[in-house]
Amino acid sequence: MKIIVTGGAGFIGSCFVRLALEDPSLEILNLDKLTYAGNLENLDPIAGNPRYRFIKGDICDADLLNTLFADFKPDAVAHFAAESHVDRSILAPQPVFDTNLRGSFNLLEAARAACDRAGAALIFDEIQTGMGRTGTLWAYEQTPVKPDALTSAKALGGGLPIGALITGERLQDTFQPGDHGSTFAGGPVACAAALVALQICSEPAVLASVVRLGAHFAEGLARLPYVSRARGRGLMLAIDLADGVDAPALARRALLEQRLVVNATGPGTIRLEPPLIVTEQEIEQALSWLQSLA
Repeated sequence: MKIIVTGGAGFIGSCFVRLALEDPSLEILNLDKLTYAGNLENLDPIAGNPRYRFIKGDICDADLLNTLFADFKPDAVAHFAAESHVDRSILAPQPVFDTNLRGSFNLLEAARAACDRAGAALIFDEIQTGMGRTGTLWAYEQTPVKPDALTSAKALGGGLPIGALITGERLQDTFQPGDHGSTFAGGPVACAAALVALQICSEPAVLASVVRLGAHFAEGLARLPYVSRARGRGLMLAIDLADGVDAPALARRALLEQRLVVNATGPGTIRLEPPLIVTEQEIEQALSWLQSLA
């Protein structure tokens, strides 16, 4: 299996690359611009590995991305390249925009082009990002790329168990009756709930509220004394914690002391995904509870 890794010379990306190469079936192409966060010394333990290749380059270089996808023919992409230093983004916001938005979009477009060349399907997982969570019905609508298919579940059922594979015109005739079966697929009660959930989550007023309240919540999270950065889209948010703050311990305290449910997705990261019907007053209450944990 071949994987293109972006930002693989940074702290997180290099850890991924080193760990991935412990699997003898994997081959890694590491693309990194080597800015302030990239350091090739992080990759010294794998120097000379025949299944590893490093390319110094920028994900904002669309021609380079298309060439790498065409030549390397990856099976997967692990995208870590990002400009995330708060002080640097204040002094020079353009690199943040270029890398985090334009560069990421370039990567998606290169993946789209690679799939088109190979006759492969480009499939997006929208189980968590879809159903209005990021401010549009599907998160891909905020990118320049349209997938051939996407997966949806969880929120799709409005609390009832359901999963769906949604295809576009290219794949609409791929599945025939009897080709695909599932324990939870097609039940009349769950499907009725999904139709209502889709109707509600498609309403412009609901989506506008997600964008507005998400921005308000993110601003409040960024002001917490133990937070180094708040990030996300709509009501799919995360906070990166300051050095020395343990995310699992903070999540436990939030639950036990304030009855607030948050998710520690890493040693220094907390994810927050409130209901799409959350009110501004409830967000203020949650911020107050999080402030009390300082």
